[in-house]
Amino acid sequence: MFTAFQCPLSQRPLELATPELVATVNQKIGEQRLVTVEGQGIAQPVEGGWYCSHSRRFYPIRDGILCLIADQAFDLQSILSMEQRST
Repeated sequence: MFTAFQCPLSQRPLELATPELVATVNQKIGEQRLVTVEGQGIAQPVEGGWYCSHSRRFYPIRDGILCLIADQAFDLQSILSMEQRST
């Protein structure tokens, strides 16, 4: 499968986030439980996102723009582990 986007960290193809993953991300943002990999708090919900299963980073889409800055990505592993703990 060809994707136009690749992870700036791992250089591997990105996968489009499912609506369920986007909902989980926005829930964690609303609960103020999510930060960037650099530790910055996140206040604005995302419209969608792409992720890299190798580097475990989630790259958000806001205002129709994909942010492919590695330091501003979200840690996908922490998002998924939070989801598992809450179920």
